[in-house]
Amino acid sequence: MLSILLLSLSAYAILPSSQTFIGAEPTRMRRYHVARQYSARHADPWRAFLDGEGAGWAARFDERTDTPHRAWGPGIELGEIANAQDLEAKLRAFFGRNAALLGIPVDALQLGKHGHVPSTDTWLVDFDQVVDGVTVWRSGVTVRVRHGRILMFGVNTVPGAMQVDTTPAITGQEAALRAMGMGPAGNSTHTDVQHRAMILARDIEGQLQSQLVWEVRSQTKTPIGHWVSFVDAQSGELLHVYNEVRFLSGTLSAEHDTRTVDGNTSVSSLPYFRVDSDEAYAYADGDGAWTLEGDLPVTGNFDGDFIELHNEGGAEATFEDLTGDVVLTGEDATRAELSAYVFQHQIREWSLRYAPDLSLNNHQVDVHVNEDDSCNAYFDGDLHFMVGGRGCNNTGRIADVNYHEWGHAFHYWNMVTGVFDGTISEGVSDVISALNTGDPSIAPYFYTSGRAIREMSTDKVYPDDWVDEVHADGLIFAGAVWDLWTELENIMDEDAAYDLVSTLVVEAMHGGPEIPDAYDEFVLADDDNDDLSDGTPHLCEIISAFTRHGLGPGGNSALMLIGHLPLENQSANTAMEITADIVNMAPSCVDLEVQAARAFYSIDEGENWLINVLDVEDNSLNGVLPSQATGTVVQYYLEVQTPEGNVTVPKGGIINPFTFFVGELEEVYCEDFEADDGGYTHTLLSGSGEEGADDWAWGTPVGSAGDPDYAFSGDKVWGNDLGGGRANGEYQNDKHNRLKSPTIQVGEHQSVLLQYRRWLNVEDGYFDQALITANSETVWSNHASYRSIGDEHHQDEQWGLHTMPLSIEGGSLTLSWEIISDQGLAMGGWNIDDVCVYVVTDIVEEEEDEAPEENIAEPSDAGSTSPVTMGSLRGSETKRGCGCASAAQPWKGGLALFAFLGVWGASRRREQDGISHP
Repeated sequence: MLSILLLSLSAYAILPSSQTFIGAEPTRMRRYHVARQYSARHADPWRAFLDGEGAGWAARFDERTDTPHRAWGPGIELGEIANAQDLEAKLRAFFGRNAALLGIPVDALQLGKHGHVPSTDTWLVDFDQVVDGVTVWRSGVTVRVRHGRILMFGVNTVPGAMQVDTTPAITGQEAALRAMGMGPAGNSTHTDVQHRAMILARDIEGQLQSQLVWEVRSQTKTPIGHWVSFVDAQSGELLHVYNEVRFLSGTLSAEHDTRTVDGNTSVSSLPYFRVDSDEAYAYADGDGAWTLEGDLPVTGNFDGDFIELHNEGGAEATFEDLTGDVVLTGEDATRAELSAYVFQHQIREWSLRYAPDLSLNNHQVDVHVNEDDSCNAYFDGDLHFMVGGRGCNNTGRIADVNYHEWGHAFHYWNMVTGVFDGTISEGVSDVISALNTGDPSIAPYFYTSGRAIREMSTDKVYPDDWVDEVHADGLIFAGAVWDLWTELENIMDEDAAYDLVSTLVVEAMHGGPEIPDAYDEFVLADDDNDDLSDGTPHLCEIISAFTRHGLGPGGNSALMLIGHLPLENQSANTAMEITADIVNMAPSCVDLEVQAARAFYSIDEGENWLINVLDVEDNSLNGVLPSQATGTVVQYYLEVQTPEGNVTVPKGGIINPFTFFVGELEEVYCEDFEADDGGYTHTLLSGSGEEGADDWAWGTPVGSAGDPDYAFSGDKVWGNDLGGGRANGEYQNDKHNRLKSPTIQVGEHQSVLLQYRRWLNVEDGYFDQALITANSETVWSNHASYRSIGDEHHQDEQWGLHTMPLSIEGGSLTLSWEIISDQGLAMGGWNIDDVCVYVVTDIVEEEEDEAPEENIAEPSDAGSTSPVTMGSLRGSETKRGCGCASAAQPWKGGLALFAFLGVWGASRRREQDGISHP
């Protein structure tokens, strides 16, 4: 029965193949940025939902569509649910009342996978997005309903897909021929070929683009492959391909490897082993004890009640004269047969305890050992283990590998809805292995050297450490669960922690999540009162563990979000309104009491700073900056005071303020880099010239190393190492490179204004320097501290407007942006967009105000202004003209708060080995 049900299931191996292309499913990376989350949170659809039946709900938003990717809150009552059809009708009515949240018409949703978990009275429901009957790949809406209340929903729709022409230009048969011929196994014989029309949505150059494709599935034996290909249904282009091969009475006992091939053996009972006489047969019980009517002799084999073992390296083992207490050894069968049989029953015992309703528990699973290959094992409905060779031990003899491969079967059978995603399947299989060994090292002595395959207790972080290889990426999820287990052991005894984490894994995997949404399913599994707005019994431990790996209620962003859209250029002599909101993504775990909020601003290039108090009400900040005269460049940042410390926006505050200009401007030059690269050139000025040394690139950033994954306008920017492919997004060590503009004619103007959009991540200027030059003169550099500090990095978290007055001689201007790096920590570097040069059209000479005294006069009333010099804030002289200064900073305490809230940044790799990265 198992094999029949799993005919469509592909194989999942314990290691990536060194000989066969694997790849990964086409997946969208989920990144979250404070400015874009702020915009979606304040958009009309979400505000209307909050004002209606969504009161008290929170969400993180899909930044490509502004829809709530995951939303949760107090249970929304649906009433008694009679059956799946009744629930579908109630959910359609709910989404009909809140249709603006979907981005697509409600009738574009088709009921997909769904099911009910009786033990928790939880319905898990997926709706697929369809266009003219064609399904959009992994798009739609997911809903979680418990005790008749909606606790969570997620909108994964693709509005742009609704405009796709669903009439293909090529047939499915033609697409299949192209897929097989152009794919990685083009010279192999493909069998079981299937095809279906589908709409594939992909991130392309910072935009979500949809196209009609043929999904083609086929299998090959050499190499072993279960291929899934996507062929453009109009052009016939092969867009994406991946390989789903992941590679009387008596008792019976066996001597087997204790855990792995390290020379240690144990004796365990052989449960459910089959014994035969001439007249009857029977199966041993869970302790290996059997009773059989009939005459001698009594024989037996590995055709057990729940495990049928196949020796692919020789004859099937059979056993004679089994009466009495018998211990089978390596003289009776291969060690792989004995060990695999024991290990598979050990993992079944774990499943019977924590997933008693899993139908897999009562199916006979075929286990193949001693297959003629090495260094792998895989699951494709059956379990397959290889003989030793090429520096690897026999995988059937290793408990971890047996548990891992069974874990793929568990993942498939345990799902109620969602998708069988290869990456999380590898992660959950590693988790199941670790739960049954107590060890984060997966499969010691997999290699004859004694080395294990993988280590779960590594701090891999989403999305920074995502490499599009399912085993490596699965460690992000596996590491989060391992850390959760550790967190739980800190608050309860070991047995209770083990029971809880095992239960949470089983319950969370019912929803079939992908890795970015695994956190949400764990929280749902932990809930005990049908209200996710007030936390769950172990929410704080879940948040602590998952946030460490870039997963959590805020995705890869912090738990405390201060949303503020920076001010753009302003008119003269008009007060300027400041608004922001404060969102606590974990209110039941993190007390973020706001004691006060202030706006710091400077009108003299950061020489002196003034303070305006902001009103704080209902987690909103409101205030004004006073009007300024034409020609003023304003720098400002916001500071929120909490009992745990101060938090600034933007990050870094005084060393990285927002800027804007007051007055009317006349454009001299503007370049948005959309039509072409703008005629900009780049060069390596110093450092060895290996690949990627001169890493300036024109294109769309992909979000690596703290970079954005979108341009400020359009699709294109200039930046250091925009990421993608083998590029990691970081500038290289010990290099000096430059991006240079073409010559800009400014006529007779001797004073101009440079404004451009910036997203910069660079190490403390004591170590790495980011420079801007105008006609070869340095006019800006990032903040530099001292060697004793060295961690005051410039780290933009949103696109900002950088405003700089320039003095020009000779009627022309050439600009450049540079990076000078040392041997240590590297970051994402420059991203620049929308470079403009202006002249001021209405400037009026005004008498310069007297500089304020060097003190901080704490304001007592909202809106009052107090002067404060940069020197008194920073404790040192100011570097005029560069918007930065040195020494101690008033926002330093905020760093500890941000670290507590899950923002670690690039400082986790300070001054490491000095290796350059392409």
